[in-house]
This record gives sequence, structure tokens and C-alpha cells, in this order.
Amino acid sequence: MVESGHRAEIRPVDFTSRRHPDLPVEAVTRSELLARFDPGHFARPERVSFAALLLVRDGSGRHDVDFETIPLRPGRVVEVRPGQVHRWHLEDGCDAVAVLSRSPLPTSGEWFPGDAAHRDLDATSAVTAWALVDALLVEQERFIPDTASERLMMALLEALTALARRASPNAQEAPRPAAYRAFRAALERDPGASHTVRGHVAGLPYSERTVNRACVRATGRSAKALLTDRIALEAKRLLAHTDDPAATVASRLGFGEPGNFHKFFVRATGGTPASFRRRSRP
Repeated sequence: MVESGHRAEIRPVDFTSRRHPDLPVEAVTRSELLARFDPGHFARPERVSFAALLLVRDGSGRHDVDFETIPLRPGRVVEVRPGQVHRWHLEDGCDAVAVLSRSPLPTSGEWFPGDAAHRDLDATSAVTAWALVDALLVEQERFIPDTASERLMMALLEALTALARRASPNAQEAPRPAAYRAFRAALERDPGASHTVRGHVAGLPYSERTVNRACVRATGRSAKALLTDRIALEAKRLLAHTDDPAATVASRLGFGEPGNFHKFFVRATGGTPASFRRRSRP
């Protein structure tokens, strides 16, 4: 992992392996993470551009993903998706391994804001998962940049994420409609690009009506409600993890007037930007 910017805001982190620049997947133990960085590094939240799985072997602790503090216990898998803001709490002493992937996780299912960020493996799946993690730890040390080595690493990751997917409470659900997935992908690219569903649908091969029906079918909620949630989530991230004034946050999210942002935030969250910022900081 390397920091990819120097602005005093949410720390962006890109995937870069210290073992080999072409390594597609890397398993990193808690002790190795602590050896790589000074303790103050983990006091700050970070926004990752890659996918990560945190698997707990023993002990207890916690991990923050966006605004959820997830208790850690043996058999628990925490998933962090590209673009999410998370924070390590390695001082807790939990025996865990982070599996980092340059590419999206292959069989973990599509994630969208509001989906669970953790799953619990049963005892049999946990044994298999740790065998796969141990194999990753071995194979990354003898990795060479050829097709066979890359396929081997990705196959181990695919098996690991399949286990995690099977533990999901949504594992048996039907695939979400294509129009819904396209709309959510558009929101992730730039949630503040437009404050209307029509604006985000403009570049998609679906009508606004089709997208709204797909959103209701997938989540029980309208496309407008999902858009509001996504802008509010980004606003919370910026308010909690940066020192930007509320007016700057408003501008970054496409609000021409700070007052309009204030009204939006109150409607969406039930509180003011200032009160949320105070509550979200130590």
C-alpha cells in the first residue's frame, strides 16, 4: 500500500506490493503491517483504490468501514471495497491477515452502499479459508511475473472470496437488475455530478423510468432515495475525515450555495453538517 496524495484530507491509498511490482494479490499479516508503518499511520482513515479482505484468525478487536465500527472475532471476514473509507485498529492485538487485491474481488458479488461489510464463516469454511490464506502467503514469496503465477494467485483469491460470498446473508438472492447496477456504478464515479436521477442516467442505455423500476425491484427504494443516500454518504466522509469547511464540502458535491447543502444534509440525515462533524470526531 502506498499513499497517493499529500492533501490534508482523506488519505488516498493505492495498491503497491513491496514484494514484487507485478504481484496481483498480497496477503499481509498484522505484524507485517505494524512493521511497515509507524503507529501514527493507522490513526488516520484512508480511502483505498483497491479491494481488501480482513480475515480474523484469533482474538478480538475492531475495524471501521465508513461509519460502521465492526467488532472482530474469529471467523469474521471484513470486506473493504474501492472508494470506501476505512480505519485500522491494529493496536487491539487481533490476529488477522489482510488480503489485498489489485483487481476487483472476482466472486464476492457486487457491493453497494448499505450492504453488509462483514460476514462470518462457519467452522468448516474457516478452516478452508485459512488454508487458502496460508497458500497465498507461500505463493507470494515465490511469485514470478508469468501467466501461471498470476493465475495461481488469482485462483486462490477467487476461492477465498467464494467462501466469503457463500457466508453472505444475500448469497442466494437473484442477480440485481442491470439497470440498477449501471445506475449505482454511475453514482460511484461521481455522486455529486448531478443532484437528479436524470443527470446520472443521461449516459446510460436506460431510461429514468427503467432505472427507477430496477432500483425499487433491487432495494425497495426509489432511484432518487438511493441518490440522496449516496450524496449524503460522501458528505459524511468529507465532514468526518477532512478539515474542509462546510462551504468547501458543498462545492465539492456540486451545491452552488452552502445553504442548499445545509438544507439537503438536514433532510437526508436529520442533523446539521456542523453537529455531524462534532459527533464523528474524537
